[in-house]
Amino acid sequence: MNWLKLSFRVDKNSLGSAEDFDGSSPPLLLIIGRWCLTPFIFIVGSWANIATAEEYDTPSFADSSIVASDGTSSPRTTIDAQLHGYFRQYIGWNLEDHPEPDGKGGQIDGAGDISIMRSVVKLDGDINFGKVKLKAVGRFSSEHKTPYLRRLENAAIAQGGRAFVNDQYNEAEIREFYAAFPLTERIKVQLGKQQMPWGEADFFHATDVVQGYDTRWRSTLERENEETRNPTWLANIEIAFPEVDGNLQLIYGPGWGSGRKVVNNIDLAGGRFAGTGYHGVDSTLFTPYNYHQSSGDTSDDTWGFRWTGNAPGRAISYSLLYYHGLNYDPIVNSVATDFPSFKSAKAYGQVPANNFGEIIYPRMDTYGATFNADLPDIDTVLRGELAYQPKHQYNIGSSFCALVGPPPACAVVPGIGGILEKSTVRMMLGFDNTAKWTQSVFGTARPGLWTLEVFDRWITGFKDSDDIVELFGYSAKAREHQTFLTSTLTLNYLNDRLKPSLALLWDTHYGDTIWVGGLDYAIGDKWRIYSEISLNFPRGPTKKSANDITDRTHLLSTGADNSQLLIRATYQF
Repeated sequence: MNWLKLSFRVDKNSLGSAEDFDGSSPPLLLIIGRWCLTPFIFIVGSWANIATAEEYDTPSFADSSIVASDGTSSPRTTIDAQLHGYFRQYIGWNLEDHPEPDGKGGQIDGAGDISIMRSVVKLDGDINFGKVKLKAVGRFSSEHKTPYLRRLENAAIAQGGRAFVNDQYNEAEIREFYAAFPLTERIKVQLGKQQMPWGEADFFHATDVVQGYDTRWRSTLERENEETRNPTWLANIEIAFPEVDGNLQLIYGPGWGSGRKVVNNIDLAGGRFAGTGYHGVDSTLFTPYNYHQSSGDTSDDTWGFRWTGNAPGRAISYSLLYYHGLNYDPIVNSVATDFPSFKSAKAYGQVPANNFGEIIYPRMDTYGATFNADLPDIDTVLRGELAYQPKHQYNIGSSFCALVGPPPACAVVPGIGGILEKSTVRMMLGFDNTAKWTQSVFGTARPGLWTLEVFDRWITGFKDSDDIVELFGYSAKAREHQTFLTSTLTLNYLNDRLKPSLALLWDTHYGDTIWVGGLDYAIGDKWRIYSEISLNFPRGPTKKSANDITDRTHLLSTGADNSQLLIRATYQF
């Protein structure tokens, strides 16, 4: 990837250095505003491009000093402005028919139809002057409403739902906008909208709890986590302790930004990555979002810390962490009444405004630890995560029939029987192996990369009589241990320009499996072509419509009848 680069010198005294900032000055860097910084990056980047030079120094600035009246000269500071990004086009096809009703008496179907036609422009700019760095990242995405998407949207509208394509898939967003600077030799500060990944896991995350993800437009299949992570406004302070080879990170979130940009956004509107049985169904029709509920408000402050260090004399790094935030997965707060027992669900905090149910994101604490150990004798890096979440919230009522009118008019809505708190432990153990055997087996020019992870979610104090549902809207009950195995193998050909890969996700208890095959091809320095096929193999009966109550759908089988073929072309600049 080429960078546009411009260097010139200005009077240090006119800008101030990091040491000149007092306690109130750093936030002023944020007041520049998102619309002020972005045009400036464009202007500087364009100037550098026109100059057709990697470094541009004007003689009047670069080769001379400003001389004061007393004959002394002022020191100079180099300013670097850099701009890069990409143009990207997605096109994807359904490989299976969807069994859900289309609102016109037929099925949605869709095998062979184009499910995604998405155009994206991403701009990533930096301005560095002295010890201060300003960064802005913008992404602009536009979706063509294909006949298949129009069919899904019309099915949702026919059942009382909303039009979702423009709201769910199109965006013009400043994804990152922050200032970074050293406060002292030991303390570094980063203020603004930023991404903050924690942990060692690739697929199922135990300790990556600072921010949520938006998987509505690409499910969990997008290769780069930073493309689906929801950046938030944070104050991030890192304090170095070289005496003990450690680092303390302090994070504070003021709760700025819209509610849905804080939590996990899953497809509940009936779009292309809605769970099986819910394509063309707006699941928020009777359980709308409430981002400002008494048990959890997305505008509330969040905070945490992470200590990272290295074990003495060994190639082992570790971290200890705590975070006070939200349960980023949607939980339904309900006061619905069951028939025929006439027992009502107990509200979790504030009663829903519609006196039935709503989606909330309650407060939750996470205590965790991670480790990463290099084992050079076997060309392997061993890594792991452990997280403890007291009073984790779960929905209950696998066969709860909620009254929707005078008895006996009721609808079975699994999970709407209320909320139960259970302390939960999440664990991951995995490794990354430099697979030398790929050279002899597959003829690669150099060793491939083989990764494997085992993830387990343990509900402590579990009782089957609690009637916890694994997923809201699906009849299958949760189990005490939910264990998944994931593995990927990446090969290298043509001097790393051609990289085929294969990934496996497997539910070790029920046997549901997802296979993802990919092929990444680099053409020169600018073009990247990535093709992917994802195949879903559920083992049990899965939900065929929102009214189907005989299903045994589990997490990995929510993608049933939704296998996909994708081609992604990227031009980098």
